[in-house]
Amino acid sequence: GLPAPALCGDRGIQISADLLDCPIKPVPAKAGICNENLSVSNCICDAKLLTLYNIWWEGKLKILIINGPNLNKLGLREPDVYGRETLTAINQEIKDYFSELAIDFFQSNHEGNMLDCLQDAADKYEAIILNAGALTHYSIALRDAIASISLPVIEVHLSNIHNREDFRKNSVIAAVCAGSISGFGKYSYYLAVEALKKGFISKIETK
Repeated sequence: GLPAPALCGDRGIQISADLLDCPIKPVPAKAGICNENLSVSNCICDAKLLTLYNIWWEGKLKILIINGPNLNKLGLREPDVYGRETLTAINQEIKDYFSELAIDFFQSNHEGNMLDCLQDAADKYEAIILNAGALTHYSIALRDAIASISLPVIEVHLSNIHNREDFRKNSVIAAVCAGSISGFGKYSYYLAVEALKKGFISKIETK
């Protein structure tokens, strides 16, 4: 039998852990009507999540990784906190490791450029991984940009923001992200990509 299903998001669908091995291709379903072949029950089907599943059968999953202020200084900036590898090296390592996916990268020290990038990504990608740097803690504009797009966004941080200075412990973007990963260095990005590959992500509705 199939393992117990996992709940995806606040209003997602219940999907068995080995769905990716299922020989039956998912098809979009109306709200409240679930495809029994997917072992989905008692749920509201999330069309966007089902779209992610369809991508695995039809082509490469397209992911954009966005890095914010000062992350271009990785390797030089507080290496005891953020590590000694450069952002360029980390990006290349991620691209090589997940060669079966289509992963692009963007970095900017400017809030407006990041807002434009988020908004433009809606028609080009299926998901976004975002390390907003210091903007995490105060940028309402960034929070609103994330809330305005239909793509799932995963918040990531190299360091554990919860065991650092008090001002770093608060994330104004967390409530509109599909999930948050921090404290694993460059592997925070890896974990985010793996989460998207497994399909256990749906857009959290904002009010």
